[in-house]
Amino acid sequence: MWITLNPGLLAERKLDLKEVATDLAQWCRSQRGVAKVFTRWDLEKPAKEDDPIEVALRKSYLPDRVGEVCVIPKPYYFFAFAMTGTSHGTPYEYDTHVPVIALGPGLVPGVRSERASPEWITPIILRSLGLNIPANVPSPIPHDLFRAP
Repeated sequence: MWITLNPGLLAERKLDLKEVATDLAQWCRSQRGVAKVFTRWDLEKPAKEDDPIEVALRKSYLPDRVGEVCVIPKPYYFFAFAMTGTSHGTPYEYDTHVPVIALGPGLVPGVRSERASPEWITPIILRSLGLNIPANVPSPIPHDLFRAP
């Protein structure tokens, strides 16, 4: 969950955005149900490759589209602002398991057991249409998903 601060209001009150975000992050870390907290400035530093949560967060980090503080709940905790609805906003297996179903000409039938990614969808469609898959696609589809031409 990203928290967005109001830079105009903070400036009006002569408060530093980064300092307020850092203090807020520290406070959030002390709250029950919070596993990790990152500020946007944390994500601008070199990555800790041994932290799978940070690695996943960095993949979705878009500086122009997020707030200043990201709070990751502990497993099975849920931050809710309404009495209805759901979320797929945690990095845990139960919240990230996304089935990918594909069918069509050229695909090898069967059930696969490896971890799938929504990033497979575009390359599968492109290959099915006979179009080239760009070299910069971050998650190539499994080589044996399609029959050999």
